[in-house]
Amino acid sequence: LRQYIPRLGYIVTGPFFRTQQTAQIITRQFPEREAPVIEHSLLFAPGCGPEDILRIMNQTATDSGEWGMAILHQPDVSNLLEHIFKHIEPLTPIQGGDMFAFSLITQQQRIQAKLIFSFSSREFFAGHRSTSTSTVEDS
Repeated sequence: LRQYIPRLGYIVTGPFFRTQQTAQIITRQFPEREAPVIEHSLLFAPGCGPEDILRIMNQTATDSGEWGMAILHQPDVSNLLEHIFKHIEPLTPIQGGDMFAFSLITQQQRIQAKLIFSFSSREFFAGHRSTSTSTVEDS
């Protein structure tokens, strides 16, 4: 994670223990002075919509160049990725532990997204490391 995202400003989690525990594990990987701030949102409960997720992430960011992380449950992860990247091939099924890093720029109700990195825990443990990059615009 630190290879692709050297500075993480914040992590937003849902109200459940497992997402908060995952955020704490990730935070410990950064030096104390660089540790991301952890925010908990009741709106990240299972069933939240892509618009809710994007709105909360935008509201939490303190710097336009800052990286943020959302720790979500399924099917919310799949719904968010399909919403953002709906103009490209269908995504492979998402498994627990999979990670996606993408940059988002929202201007005049349009989302410009660039997938920076994807990691599949299933492929990693099978001996295949998966990364991909693509850019899309949503109108």
